[in-house]
Amino acid sequence: MIGKLLRVMRLHKGFSLEELSSITGIDRDLLLQYEDSSLEPDFEKVCVIAKACGYETRFIRDDDVITVDKEI
Repeated sequence: MIGKLLRVMRLHKGFSLEELSSITGIDRDLLLQYEDSSLEPDFEKVCVIAKACGYETRFIRDDDVITVDKEI
């Protein structure tokens, strides 16, 4: 689920994987693994990616759910 959301945020901002990698410092191949859900990013990485794409994030601990809020 989070992988699809990360991809949507990136594409909505118009970034390629290479551009997002350059902005976030997260390896392009790692970003691709997050997007195709073969690897689950930790909350810190989700926050970095979301912020680079212009979104805010919050973590709801009770349900272990990451919520991406409207664009900032």
